Amino acid sequence: MVSTVLCGESIFTLTTISVDRLLALMLKLRYRHVVTLRRVRSSVVVSWIISFAFSLTYLWDKRRFFLGCCAWILVCLIISTCCYSKIYFTLRRHQAQIEDHLQAENSGATGINMARYKKTVSSALWVYLALLVCLLPFTVATAVTAVCGLSPTTAAVLNFAGFLVFFNSSLNPVLYYWKISEVRQAVKETIRNIFGACNA
Repeated sequence: MVSTVLCGESIFTLTTISVDRLLALMLKLRYRHVVTLRRVRSSVVVSWIISFAFSLTYLWDKRRFFLGCCAWILVCLIISTCCYSKIYFTLRRHQAQIEDHLQAENSGATGINMARYKKTVSSALWVYLALLVCLLPFTVATAVTAVCGLSPTTAAVLNFAGFLVFFNSSLNPVLYYWKISEVRQAVKETIRNIFGACNA
């Protein structure tokens, strides 16, 4: 149940990031008025409540719990895939406009720093792809187990798929460090502070 809460929240957060990046691209100057701090906080609280409430269904009916897990993961993956696809095609169209010498007009119209935005989307996309690779086997194995029942073979596959889900949580900090310069800088400063305190 604890892993359901934590993994569910992780998946929801990554899905929310993909929606946020799409909103930043599509809303342009209106983004700050639509995505407010209050709405973000409300979204976080609601997501934790949903994850916790959903984990309790394990006590009620395990089969429905596993089918619900599959449905939740698939919905999140579909939403993220649609968001990143829309972002990709929008950025390609933007790039084509730049190549047609409309760069000045577009940079004034978008209201966002496109180079920084592309870097942010690239970082989020790496995390999403790692999530996709690690979660799809679990989703398929869970669906097969919920429909066909648990056999020694499906149990072994389910255990390996579960390992991939937890491996994803170990992989994310490495991806954040590798792809996000702000995270890399914060880690370096933290290590310097730790060693500075130890030497003092």
